[in-house]
Amino acid sequence: MATVKLNMGKIDRIVRGIIATIMIFLYLGNIITGNLGTLLLVGAGLLVANSLSGKCYFYSLMGWNSCQTTETAAPRKDVLKQKKP
Repeated sequence: MATVKLNMGKIDRIVRGIIATIMIFLYLGNIITGNLGTLLLVGAGLLVANSLSGKCYFYSLMGWNSCQTTETAAPRKDVLKQKKP
C-alpha cells in the first residue's frame, strides 16, 4: 500500500500564511463580523496551523503534494543509463 505524503511546498506555506494574515486583519478591523467573521477567524487559524506545521490533511484526501522531493524531481542521469533486464 502506497503512503501518502502530506508535505506542503515553501510557496504553498507562504501563500497560506499571507491569506491567513489578511483574514485575521479583516476580522480584527471589523470589516467582516458576526458568524461569517467567526468562521473566517477559524479558517485563518487552520491556515496558520497548516502553514506552520507544513502538513495539509486536505491534500491527503485529494492525493496532492506541493513539496518537490527526489521522487518528483527530474530523474538522475545514472538512473536513465541503466538497462532493464
